[in-house]
Amino acid sequence: LRMRKLFEEEKSKSEQLRKELARLKKSSTFSTEDSIRASELEVENEKLRQDYNLLRNSIKRGVESREMDAQYGALQEELKRRREECISLKAVLAQQSQSLRSLGQTANGAETSLRIHDEGELMEAFQAQKLVNRQLESELRAITDANNETLVENNRIIDGLRTENGELQAILQQHVEQVGAEVDLETVRQNEQYLRHELKKSTAAYVELQEQLNELLAKNNELLKKNNILSNRLRDHGLNDSILMNDEFHSMVAVVKKQTQSSQGILKYRQEDESKIMQRLVTDLKPRVAVTLAPSLPAYVVFMCIRYTDLVNMDQLVRSLLTRFVQMIKRLYRGANSVEVRVMWLANTLTLHNLMKQFGGYKDYMKYNTDVQNAQQLKNFDLAEYRQVIHETIISMHSVLIRQVQDSLKQYIVPAILHHDETARGKSRRTMSLDISPEQGRSEPELLVQQLGCVYNHLSSFGLEGCYIEQIFKQLMHYICAVSVNNLMLRGDLCMWKTGMKLRYNMGCLDDWVRKMKMGPDVMKPFLPLNQISSILQARKTEEDVHTLLELSTALSTAQVLKIIKSYKTDDCENQIRPAFIEKLTQQLNLRSEQRESDTYMMDEELVSPLVVLFKYSEINLEEIDLPPELNLEGLVTKI
Repeated sequence: LRMRKLFEEEKSKSEQLRKELARLKKSSTFSTEDSIRASELEVENEKLRQDYNLLRNSIKRGVESREMDAQYGALQEELKRRREECISLKAVLAQQSQSLRSLGQTANGAETSLRIHDEGELMEAFQAQKLVNRQLESELRAITDANNETLVENNRIIDGLRTENGELQAILQQHVEQVGAEVDLETVRQNEQYLRHELKKSTAAYVELQEQLNELLAKNNELLKKNNILSNRLRDHGLNDSILMNDEFHSMVAVVKKQTQSSQGILKYRQEDESKIMQRLVTDLKPRVAVTLAPSLPAYVVFMCIRYTDLVNMDQLVRSLLTRFVQMIKRLYRGANSVEVRVMWLANTLTLHNLMKQFGGYKDYMKYNTDVQNAQQLKNFDLAEYRQVIHETIISMHSVLIRQVQDSLKQYIVPAILHHDETARGKSRRTMSLDISPEQGRSEPELLVQQLGCVYNHLSSFGLEGCYIEQIFKQLMHYICAVSVNNLMLRGDLCMWKTGMKLRYNMGCLDDWVRKMKMGPDVMKPFLPLNQISSILQARKTEEDVHTLLELSTALSTAQVLKIIKSYKTDDCENQIRPAFIEKLTQQLNLRSEQRESDTYMMDEELVSPLVVLFKYSEINLEEIDLPPELNLEGLVTKI
């Protein structure tokens, strides 16, 4: 009984020992594995973080960087897997060692009767564990060497990419500096060319003035010598200084008279040079050069050549000269040229037409001439036929010019006259930002006025008379009115009271500009139909107001008035238009005494009124005209 009790007690202690060993084994395994894993991960993570940050900062962009990142990520995954295996093996080894030590300590502390009977088996297990540890160390060393080689290779690739990046940065910087140097060089070259041109121009002017000064000094010295000789002779004959001074005065008067009579306002030329003269006057002369010369100077040059043909009395020569001039002007107008070119030669042709009247020997045009101008009349030719040809040419030139200007204005008309609403613009202007450009800040009427101002500057800069400028702008105002009326007739959605307000304001902008340019009131007369349309849109439309509407539509046809009334859209404050009102208005319109084209409601946009050519007296003296070098006529014509 005593033995059985001891045996059961030993058995229970053995069970307790096994449970305790299992618990210790489990806790030691987890704690050992976690500590080893944490230490390894901290060291390796810090090292890899540094390498990765270096690689990431060195390679910013490019396909190579993405490939390197992919390779590096794969290596990291492989390294992580190997590290996990190593940590697991180390944990197993530590667990076994701890188990052995725990078993030995527990057996000795508890003073149990358990003993290890097979020491040979324990030694074999220990040797096997040593072999496993040695194998794991060799595998770990191989993995470490492979990772080191990969890291070295990655560093080498990173260094190569860094070097290539530096070279590309240097090439880019060099290219940017080269482009900047080229831009600066181009600017310097342009400035240098401009300065050279100005220097040559100034040098030529200085040389010319110096030559004139030298000639005057030489003439002065000669006159002084002659004066001294004559003075000595007079003194030898007993004449005093007062008589000498009187003689000098008379001699100076004679010289002045000779100089004033030296030029007759005639340009001599050879018939074989006629084409060159016309080429340089008509084709080669540019508007930017012509504005720096006297107004219509080419016309005066042509007329002074005509006076030479009259002087030599060669009908064939004057016929050839005027025919060539007209042909070249027509060829110039048939081509694609700017408004400046057309305005320039319209002004010159009008001036030539005036000169042919003023110096053509007609008494009606001679009453304002001076005696010198009357003495310069043509004596051998009657240029009436040529004047008629030039007059027809002027009419054709005016028509071509008007159509070209109309094409340039067409895109601005409808937005400026029909669409622009100043009240809505005033509200939106307060909410707009301050950084808008000047072009965006202008309203549509201002843009249209700006285009008209450009045309006005071209007309005035080439010396066109005010009467012709007003005729041209009167034609342009008719075109603006016709385009506006036709668009209004085709768009019934615009026939409302508010449109009448917009029309009044937008036409007022044009009227203010015409007054500012000091043009006559006739320029705005073509806007009468549009003014009456705005009045009809704002008038009451009841049966009692029919006679008022008739008075407001004197410039409109029956079809236009009915089109506006039938398309009119009432707002909330207006009464609907009754059919009785429309019927009564139609009857009264048909009874009007002045019947117009009542079958149509469109205005003729293509209508161009012929230019009325007027005579304008010229105060310029032909003998005082000098030929500037810009005309390039040196050697082709000679003043007589």
